[in-house]
Amino acid sequence: MRTARTGRLALVALGVLVAALPGVGAPANRTVFEELFTDAAAVDSRLKWNPKAWRCADGCLRPLAWATTMATFDVGELALTDWQLSFKVKRFLVPKKEQHFGVIFTYDDGTSLRIYCRGKSIHYWDQSAGKTREHRRLGVDFRAPLEAGENAPWTVLTVLT
Repeated sequence: MRTARTGRLALVALGVLVAALPGVGAPANRTVFEELFTDAAAVDSRLKWNPKAWRCADGCLRPLAWATTMATFDVGELALTDWQLSFKVKRFLVPKKEQHFGVIFTYDDGTSLRIYCRGKSIHYWDQSAGKTREHRRLGVDFRAPLEAGENAPWTVLTVLT
Protein backbone atom coordinates (compact mmCIF):
# COMPACT_ATOMS: atom_id res chain seq x y z
CA MET A 1 0.00 0.00 0.00
CA ARG A 2 1.39 3.37 -0.96
CA THR A 3 -1.12 5.80 0.48
CA ALA A 4 -4.21 6.00 2.61
CA ARG A 5 -5.95 9.20 1.57
CA THR A 6 -9.02 10.71 3.16
CA GLY A 7 -11.63 11.60 0.64
CA ARG A 8 -14.30 14.25 0.71
CA LEU A 9 -14.97 15.42 4.22
CA ALA A 10 -17.60 18.00 3.42
CA LEU A 11 -19.58 18.53 6.62
CA VAL A 12 -17.27 16.41 8.75
CA ALA A 13 -13.99 16.81 10.60
CA LEU A 14 -11.48 14.26 11.80
CA GLY A 15 -10.55 14.22 15.43
CA VAL A 16 -8.08 11.35 15.56
CA LEU A 17 -6.55 9.35 12.73
CA VAL A 18 -4.80 6.24 13.95
CA ALA A 19 -3.37 3.62 11.65
CA ALA A 20 -2.34 0.50 13.52
CA LEU A 21 -0.56 -1.23 10.70
CA PRO A 22 1.37 -4.47 11.12
CA GLY A 23 3.53 -4.89 8.01
CA VAL A 24 5.96 -7.48 6.72
CA GLY A 25 8.34 -8.32 9.55
CA ALA A 26 6.72 -5.76 11.83
CA PRO A 27 5.23 -6.61 15.21
CA ALA A 28 1.45 -6.95 15.29
CA ASN A 29 -0.54 -3.94 16.46
CA ARG A 30 2.35 -1.54 15.90
CA THR A 31 1.04 1.99 15.55
CA VAL A 32 2.83 3.68 12.66
CA PHE A 33 0.88 6.93 12.64
CA GLU A 34 -1.24 8.75 15.20
CA GLU A 35 -2.26 12.40 15.05
CA LEU A 36 -4.45 14.20 17.58
CA PHE A 37 -4.78 17.47 15.60
CA THR A 38 -4.23 19.78 18.55
CA ASP A 39 -1.90 22.28 16.86
CA ALA A 40 -1.34 22.95 13.13
CA ALA A 41 2.37 23.65 13.64
CA ALA A 42 2.85 20.31 15.40
CA VAL A 43 1.02 18.06 12.90
CA ASP A 44 3.10 14.98 12.08
CA SER A 45 5.22 15.75 8.99
CA ARG A 46 4.25 12.39 7.42
CA LEU A 47 0.72 13.72 7.04
CA LYS A 48 0.79 15.40 3.65
CA TRP A 49 -1.82 18.10 4.12
CA ASN A 50 -2.38 21.60 2.84
CA PRO A 51 -2.79 24.06 5.73
CA LYS A 52 -4.61 26.42 3.33
CA ALA A 53 -7.37 23.79 2.83
CA TRP A 54 -7.82 22.80 6.47
CA ARG A 55 -8.15 24.32 9.93
CA CYS A 56 -6.38 22.30 12.60
CA ALA A 57 -7.17 23.06 16.24
CA ASP A 58 -8.69 21.60 19.39
CA GLY A 59 -8.46 17.98 18.24
CA CYS A 60 -10.14 18.58 14.87
CA LEU A 61 -9.07 18.87 11.27
CA ARG A 62 -11.83 20.76 9.45
CA PRO A 63 -11.99 21.42 5.70
CA LEU A 64 -12.30 25.16 5.00
CA ALA A 65 -14.02 25.08 1.59
CA TRP A 66 -16.26 22.07 2.24
CA ALA A 67 -19.08 23.33 0.01
CA THR A 68 -17.01 23.78 -3.14
CA THR A 69 -14.11 21.35 -3.07
CA MET A 70 -12.70 18.12 -1.74
CA ALA A 71 -10.06 18.45 0.97
CA THR A 72 -7.59 15.56 1.12
CA PHE A 73 -4.47 14.50 2.93
CA ASP A 74 -2.16 11.50 2.54
CA VAL A 75 -0.40 9.19 4.93
CA GLY A 76 1.10 5.76 4.38
CA GLU A 77 3.91 3.24 4.66
CA LEU A 78 5.22 1.18 1.73
CA ALA A 79 5.81 -2.15 3.47
CA LEU A 80 2.28 -2.66 4.77
CA THR A 81 0.39 -5.87 4.09
CA ASP A 82 -2.19 -6.13 6.87
CA TRP A 83 -3.48 -3.03 8.55
CA GLN A 84 -6.23 -1.35 10.52
CA LEU A 85 -7.32 2.26 10.09
CA SER A 86 -9.47 3.94 12.73
CA PHE A 87 -10.75 7.49 12.58
CA LYS A 88 -13.46 9.62 14.13
CA VAL A 89 -15.87 11.87 12.26
CA LYS A 90 -18.21 14.56 13.45
CA ARG A 91 -20.72 16.57 11.45
CA PHE A 92 -20.54 20.25 12.29
CA LEU A 93 -23.12 21.49 9.76
CA VAL A 94 -26.68 20.35 9.22
CA PRO A 95 -27.85 19.53 5.70
CA LYS A 96 -31.02 17.49 6.04
CA LYS A 97 -30.15 14.50 3.84
CA GLU A 98 -26.45 14.25 3.05
CA GLN A 99 -23.16 13.57 4.73
CA HIS A 100 -19.93 12.75 2.92
CA PHE A 101 -16.62 11.41 4.14
CA GLY A 102 -14.34 8.64 3.09
CA VAL A 103 -10.94 7.05 2.80
CA ILE A 104 -9.09 6.14 -0.41
CA PHE A 105 -6.43 3.42 -0.34
CA THR A 106 -4.06 3.74 -3.32
CA TYR A 107 -1.65 0.92 -4.14
CA ASP A 108 1.65 0.86 -6.04
CA ASP A 109 0.09 -1.02 -8.99
CA GLY A 110 -2.32 1.87 -9.68
CA THR A 111 -5.41 0.22 -8.19
CA SER A 112 -7.38 1.80 -5.39
CA LEU A 113 -10.18 1.11 -2.96
CA ARG A 114 -12.45 3.91 -1.80
CA ILE A 115 -14.67 3.50 1.24
CA TYR A 116 -17.19 6.31 1.27
CA CYS A 117 -20.19 7.35 3.35
CA ARG A 118 -23.08 8.95 1.53
CA GLY A 119 -26.33 9.59 3.31
CA LYS A 120 -26.85 6.78 5.80
CA SER A 121 -24.95 3.97 4.09
CA ILE A 122 -21.34 3.07 3.37
CA HIS A 123 -20.26 2.30 -0.20
CA TYR A 124 -16.99 1.18 -1.65
CA TRP A 125 -15.42 1.49 -5.07
CA ASP A 126 -12.80 -0.90 -6.37
CA GLN A 127 -10.79 0.75 -9.17
CA SER A 128 -8.56 -1.41 -11.36
CA ALA A 129 -7.46 -1.40 -15.02
CA GLY A 130 -9.44 1.76 -15.75
CA LYS A 131 -12.71 0.27 -14.45
CA THR A 132 -14.64 1.09 -11.32
CA ARG A 133 -16.91 -1.33 -9.53
CA GLU A 134 -19.28 0.19 -7.00
CA HIS A 135 -20.56 -1.87 -4.11
CA ARG A 136 -23.26 -0.46 -1.88
CA ARG A 137 -24.36 -1.20 1.63
CA LEU A 138 -21.09 -2.23 3.17
CA GLY A 139 -21.56 -2.87 6.88
CA VAL A 140 -24.31 -1.38 9.00
CA ASP A 141 -26.19 1.79 8.06
CA PHE A 142 -25.71 4.95 10.09
CA ARG A 143 -28.59 6.85 11.56
CA ALA A 144 -29.66 9.01 8.67
CA PRO A 145 -27.92 11.37 8.94
CA LEU A 146 -25.46 11.43 11.83
CA GLU A 147 -26.21 14.06 14.46
CA ALA A 148 -24.75 17.48 13.65
CA GLY A 149 -23.49 20.54 15.50
CA GLU A 150 -20.69 21.44 17.88
CA ASN A 151 -22.13 19.17 20.61
CA ALA A 152 -22.79 16.17 18.35
CA PRO A 153 -21.03 12.94 19.35
CA TRP A 154 -18.03 11.58 17.47
CA THR A 155 -18.58 8.45 15.35
CA VAL A 156 -15.67 6.00 15.21
CA LEU A 157 -15.02 4.05 12.00
CA THR A 158 -12.51 1.21 11.67
CA VAL A 159 -11.38 -0.44 8.43
CA LEU A 160 -9.61 -3.82 8.70
CA THR A 161 -7.89 -6.06 6.18
